[in-house]
Amino acid sequence: KQKMKVKVPQEPLLKLMKRCGGGCFNGKLKQAKLKKPDDLQDLLDTIRSILKASGESHDVFNHGTSVDGASDDEEKEFLHKMKLAKTVLERGGKFTGINRKVQLKPLKVKICEDSGYAEVVEALMIIKHGGILTSCGKRQSEELGSKFRKQMYPQGKDGEGDGLLRLHSTYRHDLKIYSSDEGRVQVSAAAFAKGLLDLEGNSLVPIMASLVNKDQQILDAFGKGVDEAMQEVKIKLQCAITGGLGKLILPKFASEPTENTVTLSQSPMRGKKVVVDINDTPNVMVPKNSIQILEDINTSMREFCDLLTETLNFSGDPEDQEGESQDALDYERWRAHHLSFCKRGRYNISEISDIYDSCKYDMINGKMESNERGLDLLKKIYGLTKSMAEVVVPNEYGITEEERLNIGSRICSELLKKLGRDFSAMRQQSQLEIQQFLEEEERERKENSDGSEEEEGGGGGTHRLAAEFAEDIKTPERHVRTRIYFTSESHIHALHNVLAKDVLNLNDAEEAKEFDYLSSIVFRVFENPEEPLNSPMRWTVDILFSPGCVGEPWKGCLPAKDVKCITRTTLEELEKVITANKGADLERRSSIKKMLAMGDSPRTVGL
Repeated sequence: KQKMKVKVPQEPLLKLMKRCGGGCFNGKLKQAKLKKPDDLQDLLDTIRSILKASGESHDVFNHGTSVDGASDDEEKEFLHKMKLAKTVLERGGKFTGINRKVQLKPLKVKICEDSGYAEVVEALMIIKHGGILTSCGKRQSEELGSKFRKQMYPQGKDGEGDGLLRLHSTYRHDLKIYSSDEGRVQVSAAAFAKGLLDLEGNSLVPIMASLVNKDQQILDAFGKGVDEAMQEVKIKLQCAITGGLGKLILPKFASEPTENTVTLSQSPMRGKKVVVDINDTPNVMVPKNSIQILEDINTSMREFCDLLTETLNFSGDPEDQEGESQDALDYERWRAHHLSFCKRGRYNISEISDIYDSCKYDMINGKMESNERGLDLLKKIYGLTKSMAEVVVPNEYGITEEERLNIGSRICSELLKKLGRDFSAMRQQSQLEIQQFLEEEERERKENSDGSEEEEGGGGGTHRLAAEFAEDIKTPERHVRTRIYFTSESHIHALHNVLAKDVLNLNDAEEAKEFDYLSSIVFRVFENPEEPLNSPMRWTVDILFSPGCVGEPWKGCLPAKDVKCITRTTLEELEKVITANKGADLERRSSIKKMLAMGDSPRTVGL
């Protein structure tokens, strides 16, 4: 996935932002998101009119709004990005699919003398494009689904892995798959479902439409206060790596730093201000030569950008490359990395993960296969950024245990609530007779039918096998409930931090340093019917983990690592952790330390 950022002061673009729901309201800044074809077409028409006006009048910055101090270089850079934006929006001939969106975020405001209201005078336009799942990604996801079916469920006759398929075809498997709003995540979920259920055909669209439920509230949204908490942690982390505030690129709306402090605000008008004291920064294990590594990354990226212009004989203007627009976008991606990473000797550590991902993407897809020097440079940048990413990425979600739990529980608060409801429904399903459960579920469905698709408790109706009519089925009363959630890497980090070292015990493991594509956390719930209903030992949980498709990217399309059982605990103890109120009760985390003997469980009831 690629994105391009450009500051826009032009009145037509600011009006478009306001028309799409963005602007300044009651002192709070609200961004506009453009995904619908009509909105994207309006944006494209607006950009075309700005470019046309720039051809007639060289003063493009005065196209509707004046900006003080706009130099010729700034105007040239602005026009370059406008042409690039036009190229991105025109690709494909029409606005279809789920892989393009634009954000317009207010940056600067002024108070109108006449009305006294705040008016946005500059915005940041972020165009996100690409992110289309490659054939390699589809194959990896489908293979993981097939592997998951064989590893997690009964094997069936002769160990052929058809146990789940038989359960599913006889109404003894309750399956729901949820995905975030991102196109590539939805396609990953569909490919996984294809492998899980051994479905035929080559198209994933019917699977995505019928089996994948999009849920932004649970899998996309962050809780309140996440941005402020993460910005504070990032400043402390960057100071630990660069040795102080002198080599730090500050986020927007941050005050000029004093000797030891910097003040953050999420709005130029008003809002909560956070004072970051770098003297309060905890110890972070960073490479001793971290400054030299940052300088080497910057130098290597500059050499790589120069090599791209030489190799492609590319002028840098997207409109000059009619048949090579992808080359223009690849060049722009690396150029943006280089410009964002280092400015006047100051470094933006948050860019490390994006550079690292770009290296992996280019090597996995063989972008520099025929260019030995280019491949060597990519490998060098990859090695340098990997050593820094192993420090930066996990610590961006909190350096201390308190910070990790606070940020983690805020990021995945809705997901934690949903997991709690899933576990509650499993208990209820087991304790009630089948007919009672179906009646109770139908009653809850009607009570909660407010037009939303959110699943509460039992979850919107379930078809179950009637045991008295079952033939040639040895266990007609058996019923397995499966909930699968496809989301972002940030939610995986957050959930991992909420479960903590005491649960997953991954902090010292080599594979815990990186959560790659298809990394996963699995809760495998077992019920022992021989235990009393009120016994904690009646319900136990295996917690499994996989770091995903980790490996050296130049080796090509690697499969996801197998999920491995990290620990087992009681469901009661796990529920205490996932239902903790915003991470305030740290004592709840230590309760999960109780480990149970690894033994055989009578039956699996849910995943």
